[in-house]
Amino acid sequence: MGMVNQYALDKRLSQSSDWLVPADEPTPENACDNKVPTDSLLIILGSLAAFNNHFPHTVLAIGGTPLLQLDKNQKGEIAVSTDVMDDNDNEIVEIEHNHFTPANDVFMVKRKDLNSLSVIVKHEKQEVLNVRYLNAQVIRITGIFNRHGIQVIATQSSVETRFPYGGRFIQSGSCFGETSVLDFGFQ
Repeated sequence: MGMVNQYALDKRLSQSSDWLVPADEPTPENACDNKVPTDSLLIILGSLAAFNNHFPHTVLAIGGTPLLQLDKNQKGEIAVSTDVMDDNDNEIVEIEHNHFTPANDVFMVKRKDLNSLSVIVKHEKQEVLNVRYLNAQVIRITGIFNRHGIQVIATQSSVETRFPYGGRFIQSGSCFGETSVLDFGFQ
């Protein structure tokens, strides 16, 4: 990559808003293997998967409150909207169509390339959100999502829901398709 191209890329990545463009990575194994229509976007949340072609679209809700939405423009680029909350339901980062506003300097929003967006707790170096647009048909989301005392932890291999009373529930291997309202809801 030439110096001019690298400068333009660095400048674009340093902006506090920009659309995610698809990478050219293979589709990982997932619960919806061979079930996704070609005009749909496969959304992988930890070990769960859903596909949809309606945008804007709510991907994740906790306790009935929408928490993460995706939008897709005419060029096939993706915008993420979410409020990243801490364990006490305090907003730490607001992201609206990929425009991010950290609530304080404890958290950092990072874009290592045009295909990803992540939120990191600086002092712990803990990633609390990672959105990666793997290819034109697949987006992968991992993170720690908090709302109403419920915590959803989505890793690459599982989705664990922790409840305020101390219970927990681990999900894996479910596929949801063409839901008109919500892909993943946790109560």
